[in-house]
Amino acid sequence: MKKLFITLFLSFVWAAGHSQDTTGLVAWWPMSGNAIDSTGHGHNGHISNVTMVPGMNGTPNSAYYFNGSNSLITVPYAPELNVSQFSLCGIVMVKGFYYGTCQANYILTRGKSGQPGSYTMCFFDGPFDEDCNYVDSARNVFTTNAGPKSPADVTDWQYSPQIVKDEWYKVIFTWDGTLMKVHVNGVLKNSFTPVGGSFGISSDSLAM
Repeated sequence: MKKLFITLFLSFVWAAGHSQDTTGLVAWWPMSGNAIDSTGHGHNGHISNVTMVPGMNGTPNSAYYFNGSNSLITVPYAPELNVSQFSLCGIVMVKGFYYGTCQANYILTRGKSGQPGSYTMCFFDGPFDEDCNYVDSARNVFTTNAGPKSPADVTDWQYSPQIVKDEWYKVIFTWDGTLMKVHVNGVLKNSFTPVGGSFGISSDSLAM
């Protein structure tokens, strides 16, 4: 199963923003001892079986460890979770990989991937093998979706170097209604126009 450290911020916004500036943010969870939405918008999370650990800078109790089994933070549905564009931003350390069928490792998810109104932060090896029954832990990359919209070819998600365990990554996914992009540690890794139906809306909650 996947295991993660998540720290500093995990936010989604109407447009790209800085982690220290809440202007324009829909929600922001600093992961610093609770799952309260630091924007003041009230999108507070409910914590289950996560553990406080040092974050990227080594500061104690500035990240959450998700054990890959029963760790979860959930955020109830609110109309503001339906957005037409987004930036999903997170600082994460991957501690392990899920080896089950189709092996997607979710960092943040709203709704079922591919359904209207859904969006995700995740990582998996599918862009390199498209095989639900085979896992290559050396070829995982960060990916996202915007409702039914996804790459015309899953290989569009490929980039290098791939994810290495026990290293911190700053990941930003953006969807501006036309282009989908992923930045990792400040470097643009992918940029393409996805295909599929309308992004849409839903009444789903959000989970980390």
